[in-house]
Amino acid sequence: MTFEEINRRAARREPLPDALPPSERTAYLALCLLYELHGLGRIGRADGVRIKAALTQELEQMQARERKWIVAETVLKIVRRSDCPAAKALLREMEKTMGEAAP
Repeated sequence: MTFEEINRRAARREPLPDALPPSERTAYLALCLLYELHGLGRIGRADGVRIKAALTQELEQMQARERKWIVAETVLKIVRRSDCPAAKALLREMEKTMGEAAP
């Protein structure tokens, strides 16, 4: 979903589809709050425009990160199904490293 679609739904207080990535849901909630604060007179138009511009950039960055995670998850699934000894060694090393990083 584009920022403008999210913005339109937030401005009209329309519900979002259930299956949205976290980045889009977060942008929607932030825009709802922005419109609410503007309606209450707590945020002026100039500040609202500035905040929306920042939200646009943040959404684009979060969507890019989500796309990278989807690719990484796909590669991990492929490696897990592989019979290649090098792939299995890489997977063991990754799991060992991740186990050390866990709290």
